Formats: sequence, structure tokens, C-alpha cells
Amino acid sequence: MSTWLSVRRRWQNLSTRWFPYRGMVCPDDDLPARMKPRVVYMLGMPVWRVAFICPCGCKEPVELCLMKEVRPHWQAETDDAGRITLHPSVWKKGGCRSHYFLREGRIFWV
Repeated sequence: MSTWLSVRRRWQNLSTRWFPYRGMVCPDDDLPARMKPRVVYMLGMPVWRVAFICPCGCKEPVELCLMKEVRPHWQAETDDAGRITLHPSVWKKGGCRSHYFLREGRIFWV
């Protein structure tokens, strides 16, 4: 891993302590035209997918399915403060190839 990437990921780990990722419910299935950083959009009613901007800095949207009938699928939970947790980890197979956990609004790189 390059030094620059290592420094950037450490900064992101520190910054999510003060500015955690938060869940925002969108009852319709459409993503907003401009997605905000550090916001996980929970789409549908009931919520069946989540979307957010990749935390690595590539600014690509990440969309994950929450339906248990589909493979792969994730589980999303929010706490009283609105911080979100995703199970299992997120691993992008293409593009930036980021691999991380999102726990209580914080990014933990693998």
C-alpha cells in the first residue's frame, strides 16, 4: 500500500470519530441527484437497499441489497444517534477495490 493511501485512510478513520456515517431513510426507491458524503441512504419502504459514496475517495456510489432472498445481501442497523452499521464487510471487486467494515458510523479498513 502506498504511503499516501495509508495516510489518507488513517485520516478517514480519525475523521469518522467526529463525523460518523448516518442513515437517512428515503421512502421512494430513487437516489437523490447529488449524494452527500457520510450519508447512507436507506431506500424503499420497507428498506430493501442502501447506497452511499465510497469512503476511499473515488466518489463512486456503492449500492448494497438488503433482501434476504438475494445473494449477496447485507444487514443494516442504526442506533439511537442515527449511526449506521452494515454486516458483513463491503468489498468492491472492481474500480477502487476497497474493503472495509462500517460499524457505528465508522470505517474500519481491512
